[in-house]
Parts: sequence; structure tokens; C-alpha cells
Amino acid sequence: MTIEYRCPTTEKVDELIQAHADLLEQHGISGGLASARPAAGTVGRYYLSIDAGVWARDNGTSWDEVSGLSEIYIQGLIDASISSHASNASAHHTAFDQADHDALPNPHHPAPTYDAVNKEVVFEI
Repeated sequence: MTIEYRCPTTEKVDELIQAHADLLEQHGISGGLASARPAAGTVGRYYLSIDAGVWARDNGTSWDEVSGLSEIYIQGLIDASISSHASNASAHHTAFDQADHDALPNPHHPAPTYDAVNKEVVFEI
């Protein structure tokens, strides 16, 4: 049995991000990449950082995060996960070696292909 897995290219992802930003602007909400957020200065304005998943509200002098997962919050989750994993011996595993590889029924798959129409890389697993 073959399973097809499709992965969007960066070009497609960029187009999707822009489409979401355009839709938000139609409803009076600015959105786009976090690095493209305008300087604060208009009280009550909202901005959705699509790449970071963070809503922010302009308070006139700075942007207040109103919801989402900030970089600091995500880094805290990562740090906590690393710390708890390091102290949990049962979470550690043995290395996958050549003998393990050779024991697989079909360890090799065809090379991925490119679907130019949908701008996706296609893997068969």
C-alpha cells in the first residue's frame, strides 16, 4: 500500500500567508509577517502576525500581545520539554543502526516528485 504525502513549497506557503493578510485587510485588520508589523502609534489598531500566530493591539506607543503564542512563550515550552526529557531516563532510546534498517520490509521509497500546478512536493511512502 502506498500513501501519498504532499508538502507545500515555500512559494505556496508565501502565497497562502499573503492571501490571509489580504483577507484580514478586507475586514479592517492588518496582518502579515511579524517582521513587517508597522510601528505603533494608532490606538486600537490590531495586527495578526501570521507567521508567529500572535494577535497584537496598538496602545499608541507599543504593541500589546492579546493572544497567541509569543516567541518567549514557545521558547519556554521548548526549554521545559528539554529539561523534563533530560531527566526522564525512560524517554531515551537506543540508536537505530544498520541491522534495524536491514530488518525493515522496504526501507527505500521512490524519490519525491514536484507538482508544479499545485506547487507541492509529493512523497510516496
